[in-house]
Amino acid sequence: MACTGGGSNAMGIFHPFIEEDVDLFAVEAGGSGMKVTDKEALHSATLCSGEEGILHGMHTKVLQNKYGQILESSSIAAGLDYAGVGPELAYLADTGRLKPCNSMDAEALDAFNDLCRLEGIIPALESSHAVAYVKKAASTGELGDVVVINLSGRGDKDLETVMGMRK
Repeated sequence: MACTGGGSNAMGIFHPFIEEDVDLFAVEAGGSGMKVTDKEALHSATLCSGEEGILHGMHTKVLQNKYGQILESSSIAAGLDYAGVGPELAYLADTGRLKPCNSMDAEALDAFNDLCRLEGIIPALESSHAVAYVKKAASTGELGDVVVINLSGRGDKDLETVMGMRK
């Protein structure tokens, strides 16, 4: 289980497991909803709702309008706020090797607070999306007995954002 924006964090943890019999979950930023207009997406869930296109010279999945113009994306986590995804992750999603999923900003904020309170860990808001998805999926039986969540980055960089949300 790993948060997924551009994809370096996710590929870093997924790479050793690609040939293994384990499920890979790429958790994207659902933002404030999965709505898309001609100018923006209220999320950054490229694997979940993007289409084939070109971004920064790479052929991958991108959030774009019907004319191929890249949309503004949205996420509470700066590291997930990206309108594209690395081509390796797009390939793994297209072939069914990994499951794209998402968590909303509010869910990630709740997971951030839970991890701080229960474990004494200040996670990055990016990784909080993965924790939030585990919380949801665990109740449905979608996950097995052992779940590995890649907690990447430090959450101290996000404290101002989190504290601002509490006002």
